[in-house]
Parts: sequence; structure tokens; C-alpha cells
Amino acid sequence: HGNPCGFAIKDTLLNSYVEALKCDPVSAFGGVVAVNGVVDKELAEKMNEIFLEVVFAADFTADAVEVFETKKRIKLFSQGTKYLELANDSFDFKRVDGGFVYQEADKVADDEVKNSKLMSSRAATKEEIKDMEIAYKIASLTKSNCVVYVKNSAMVAVGMGMTSRVDASKAALRKASDMGIDVNGAVLASEAFFPFRDSIDEAQKAGVKCVIEPGGSIRDDEIIEAANEYGMALYFSGIRHFLH
Repeated sequence: HGNPCGFAIKDTLLNSYVEALKCDPVSAFGGVVAVNGVVDKELAEKMNEIFLEVVFAADFTADAVEVFETKKRIKLFSQGTKYLELANDSFDFKRVDGGFVYQEADKVADDEVKNSKLMSSRAATKEEIKDMEIAYKIASLTKSNCVVYVKNSAMVAVGMGMTSRVDASKAALRKASDMGIDVNGAVLASEAFFPFRDSIDEAQKAGVKCVIEPGGSIRDDEIIEAANEYGMALYFSGIRHFLH
């Protein structure tokens, strides 16, 4: 489906996988797992506990491959490297009736979050900035309209492909509640501006402490006012990352 249902960066690949799976284990069933490292036997055994279609990793140890061989349908893809390497294509294309649109590839710049502008009275903590980096990059790879919530370097909620941003916000928080996930203290990222303060109001109810978005709405002042009203840190990146 081209949308993430879990993501985490922890001290080990095994812990990263376990935390990522917590975000939405239902949607992960029959899904694709990408691992930025070498999958060993222990991680392979953990992955084998659920049905997966594909595992894409930098590499696999020989005993990890043996573990996966017990599953008839799983497909393994390896780059034969220590960590995943991106092609960083300068252009991409999208098919339309009668042809295709050839365009510059969209990518979050390495310093994009670092150079984002603080719009609120409160600034983000170091941990919140780290979570902002993760949430913002995930949002850029998630179908619009989307919002992404990250806490302690793990995605805890995501709403994507909605026709309104507030619906994406509500859907994400409702799913997190259904999964028993505590969103309090999370960072919220959006790939495009919030047209109204309603998404900020919803985020505050869940305990969100920090927000990053491109800005650019005619109602930006209302967004800033809402953030200050709730004591949130608010940052504008100035760059949208629509994905349709």
C-alpha cells in the first residue's frame, strides 16, 4: 500500500523491530519489513512469529536465511551491505493516462529540520528535535493528507491518505487508542500546512508537546496562537512534501 505502519530506532535491530511492530501489528500482518542493517538469527526468529510477505535488509546472516526458509512464501531482498544504501535519484515519474509526469524527486534535506523556524514561545528539547527529525521524514514518505506522531524515536500513530488533515489526525489518534498506545509527550509532523487549528486542538488532547509543519496557510497565526495557548513548541520548515 506504500504507507508505513511502524518505525523505530533503538539500541539494537531486534528492539527496533519490536517497538516498530507495536504501532500497528494488525496492519503489519502480510506486510513488508525494511531493516537498516544485517538481520541475524534472533531477529529472523522474531519476525517469523507473524506472516510477512517481504523482508528487505542490508544483508542476512546464513542462519537467519535458514530460519526464513521455514516459511514457504516469504521473499528476502539484500543489498549485500552493512547498512541500506539509497540511490538518491534526482528525478521520478508518475503515470497518467496517455503518458507520465516526469519531475524532480522529493526528499527531505539533511538540514531541513535543523533549519526550520521556531514559531512558538517554547522551544523543543533535544529529544523532541530528534523525534521531529524522524516524524518529519516519515511524513514525507506517507501519502497525503497525513500526520505522523513519534515518541522516544518510535512512531506511535499515523494517519494517511485522508481528504482532510484533521481527519488524518483523528484517525491516527483513534488507532493509537485502540492499540493501547500512550501518545502523551509525542511529536507531531505534517507534510503540508495545517489549514485550521483543529488538528492542533486534537493533538493537545492527546498530550502532544511539539509540532513541525511547513507553514504557509493564511491562518498560520491561528496555528501559532493555538501552540502558544497549549505550551507546545511549533516549527515551520517552509517546504511541503506532498505524496499522492
